[in-house]
Amino acid sequence: AEETVIEKKMEEAAERAEAGQEDPEQDLELDLRLMRFEQLMDRRPFLALRTIDPKKATGKFHELWVNFAKYYEKGGDIENARTIFEKATHVNFKNVNDLATLWCEYAEMELRLEAIDVMGRATVPAGNPNVDFRDE
Repeated sequence: AEETVIEKKMEEAAERAEAGQEDPEQDLELDLRLMRFEQLMDRRPFLALRTIDPKKATGKFHELWVNFAKYYEKGGDIENARTIFEKATHVNFKNVNDLATLWCEYAEMELRLEAIDVMGRATVPAGNPNVDFRDE
């Protein structure tokens, strides 16, 4: 629906430009809609992952996060890869092994990039006293 509205607004802007007319309010509205749409598109993968309940997911849910981050790493977008790993460290996985695997993958990426400070963070015990590291 938003794409259709944007498309219509763009057509109207093109028609105004051809006719030599200006409408700053309409142009501003189009710019704002495009900006919101772009932000939505950037967040879409995270929104999709957020809809999955890790406790009910079948298969290896942590691998979805890992592969998502690796996709950005291979594309050279290290900041987004780090953001994905950071968000993944806050997911309530089925068991602690999934979280440990995720931290290891994160650390391996950082080692490939020669950044080892993440290793220190990965090995700090959780601040939550209710975490059972023998949960299986």
